[in-house]
Amino acid sequence: MLVVNGTGLRRNSIIELCVFPDMNVHRMMVELSKQTDNPVFFDTVGNLRVVADASFILSYRKLVKALLSLKSRRGFVLFIDSISFLADKSVANLQRFYNILWMLIYENDATIVVSNHYRIVRNRGALDFALELGQRWKMMVSYRIMYKYVGDKVVAKIYSDELFEKV
Repeated sequence: MLVVNGTGLRRNSIIELCVFPDMNVHRMMVELSKQTDNPVFFDTVGNLRVVADASFILSYRKLVKALLSLKSRRGFVLFIDSISFLADKSVANLQRFYNILWMLIYENDATIVVSNHYRIVRNRGALDFALELGQRWKMMVSYRIMYKYVGDKVVAKIYSDELFEKV
């Protein structure tokens, strides 16, 4: 179980780290990975250079192949930085990606932690996060951890799917 701000996040879930474009999400991932003895890192943007065994993946096809290669492992926590590039893919490709993630969760006892660099938009005069991957991705996520600056400090707020919590 991963813990953020004293809150335990359930295993076998998808946890999304939502960050503004100027935040260093790789530091947050490295800190979370210290809570598990079986982390796996996939890097699609080149930010996880601080992690020695991170797999650097530059295409959707290689991402799918790397995800499927994890079928031989059990009980791991997969960290993916970032999935924002998937916004450019077709619905069929996105659906395949989602299916593979949930297969790993159900069949391989995995927990998935992904970063999603949201863009900032104005909503009724206030700054807000805009989803890059749309409503379908929003429905796939069990926990959403929103990071923001309060002064010079980064603060996290956890949102969870209420239906997921009642199980």
